[in-house]
Amino acid sequence: MATAHINKLPQIARTPEAQAIAMPSKAIEPNDLNEVMTFAQVAVRSGTFGLKNIEEAAFRILYGRELGMSVFQSIMGIDIIQGRPGLKAGTVASLIQRSGRYEYRVGDWDHLKCVIEFFDGGQVLGKSTFTIEDAKRAQVYKEGSNWSKYPKAMLFARAITQGARAYCPSIFFGPVYSSEELADGVEYVDAQIVETPPEVQPEPEVKATKKPSKKAEPAPEPEPVAEQPADDPPFDDEPAVETVADKVKKLDAWAERVAKRFEDKGQAAFAHPGKVIEEIHAKFVACGLVPPGASSYRDRTKAIAGVEEPWAIILDNLKAFAAELNAELEQPPAEPGSEG
Repeated sequence: MATAHINKLPQIARTPEAQAIAMPSKAIEPNDLNEVMTFAQVAVRSGTFGLKNIEEAAFRILYGRELGMSVFQSIMGIDIIQGRPGLKAGTVASLIQRSGRYEYRVGDWDHLKCVIEFFDGGQVLGKSTFTIEDAKRAQVYKEGSNWSKYPKAMLFARAITQGARAYCPSIFFGPVYSSEELADGVEYVDAQIVETPPEVQPEPEVKATKKPSKKAEPAPEPEPVAEQPADDPPFDDEPAVETVADKVKKLDAWAERVAKRFEDKGQAAFAHPGKVIEEIHAKFVACGLVPPGASSYRDRTKAIAGVEEPWAIILDNLKAFAAELNAELEQPPAEPGSEG
């Protein structure tokens, strides 16, 4: 007996015009997180998309659904480069066209520059221009690279995503970077507001009054404190915390301890708290615990700390993901050519 197909994941509202462009025929879509993981497993086992693991495939699917993309559009149109999600330039362009609101038109375009004009409901928003001189100034143009082999394609990729960030970020729920930009090594600057602590006024000096001398009693010796081995920082017995701010502080300390463990084991790629949190946040996203889109260390820690669970449960998940990451790093390297 056939069962009703009820989509439990959030649906993206589109105009009729955008819907017609986006989905010419009904696609098979996952209903819930379990089905997302099933789709991801099939994609990885197929060996056709260059996926490293099931978590990466699930992340692409979930991130794509935030942008209104189908499963296969997400897997083929999203890349994970140096731990960050990037959209292929063609994917960025198609999302703009099918938005039902924004449009773009390519103007001057050759091997030296690309100019793209952006529109909102037919009204001109502005132009995005990227030139070979811009690429050289950013030190991404190198002989033998894609910039020297395919300059027109690279210029279009930079101009379209530069314009998407400037004129239609609402499509992407924030800043968007193309796979081509990430491959060039785009530098991210995570701006944080640092509050200046108030000046501490010195306490008034109190002159001691002379008292009759009295034989001082010996102070009691402090009780010995059990030292924690340097190579085994504590992960358990954390004090109870309630607020997100408290959990963020615990995450900072936890990430430093995990990074130190990776450093001691010679796993330099994750010997920094920022990389640890970045990887753990990606796993939380893949499991549906937090939404994607956090682009800075602080945003990721806040997202993890914002999970509505007691700290002990969050810590259990952190420890499990850290153990999983450690196991992945200790696996023997793949044979050349086995990954896309």
